[in-house]
Amino acid sequence: MFFLYFFGFFTFSLIAIWLIIAKIKLNNSNYQRIKNYVIIVKNGQEKIEGLIRSINIWNYLKGMPIKITVVDLGSRDDTINILERLTYQGRKINRFYTADHIKEHQITALLEEFVQKGEEVILQYVNEE
Repeated sequence: MFFLYFFGFFTFSLIAIWLIIAKIKLNNSNYQRIKNYVIIVKNGQEKIEGLIRSINIWNYLKGMPIKITVVDLGSRDDTINILERLTYQGRKINRFYTADHIKEHQITALLEEFVQKGEEVILQYVNEE
């Protein structure tokens, strides 16, 4: 019986310490940097919606501020329609570029712009060719 109480107290203590540390990290300005998920996609209709929804749900649960920027490199499947729907549906995507609006050399400049703003850039490439 003593072991059961000890184990419960120990578990409760660990959870309390973890919550305190998480709160301190969230209040620290270094941990409040905006994460900018940059997704470069070409013909990714099978994966793109799930990826964007997962990013949004995960960061919502963590309470982290995020942006999602998508660069489409000329998809010929239903990717663009999916991205347009997600752009207008609850503002899941902050910026959306197509191959008509951005050239490959401009992607590097775009990434550098995000870094200069102090955003943490997380790059994801989705290609189903």
